[in-house]
Amino acid sequence: MLFKLLVLSLCMFSLNPLAEGADKESVKKAQEVLKDPKQVKEITSKDAKAKKADDFVKNIAGSEENAQEVYNIAAELMPVLLEMNNNDPEKAVQSLQDYAKNPKAFLDKLPEASRKKIKNLAEKIESEKKNKP
Repeated sequence: MLFKLLVLSLCMFSLNPLAEGADKESVKKAQEVLKDPKQVKEITSKDAKAKKADDFVKNIAGSEENAQEVYNIAAELMPVLLEMNNNDPEKAVQSLQDYAKNPKAFLDKLPEASRKKIKNLAEKIESEKKNKP
């Protein structure tokens, strides 16, 4: 359950810069940032809110590799979220705030491949945490 909320939080974090208007180029740029650990590190070094979100991701994920996979999934979800909301980033952000109250409803609306990635990563993280001393 916590991992589902984490994905929602990441998506909201990803979409907030687009709230004033999104075009394909803006979405692509935001996705590239999320997929590039160096760019994420640069942003988190300058933005306290981004740093707090990144710290949360790393804490939940348990490793840098898993944290990056969370960011990769969030990047993949951006265009899906926009499409679900008629390419209106403000509606997308609002819908995520609503879905934060019911993450299962959000996950149920995602494509099967996205749900599978989220489930597999959550299981991997849980397994790794169980095996740590």
